[in-house]
Amino acid sequence: MESQSYLIAWVWYLVALLVAAWLLWRGGRFLPPVWRTLVTVLPVLVLLVPWTVAEGHEALAPAWMVAIFDGTVQADGSFWRAGKVVVLTVFFSLLPVALVAWAQRRRSTLEQP
Repeated sequence: MESQSYLIAWVWYLVALLVAAWLLWRGGRFLPPVWRTLVTVLPVLVLLVPWTVAEGHEALAPAWMVAIFDGTVQADGSFWRAGKVVVLTVFFSLLPVALVAWAQRRRSTLEQP
């Protein structure tokens, strides 16, 4: 696949991701802020992380796709080549959720008489 094709694929992927994030945000407007952040931020960050398509190859693809492909199709089942990045992304994307929860709890304790 040419680099032009990869660029076009990434543009379409990012547009679809923006639409999905907007739909998640609008759909979660009835949720508390902590849950809304969790429902919006976690999937978007996991879907956004790139990783190399193959070892020694410089083209990038979404890490979750690479992890699934490597784990199911590759002979050695090397899910963790990109899977570790996906797991670390989930771990670190919970940080904004924790910050929103902390800010909300602090605001509620300051407002109490």
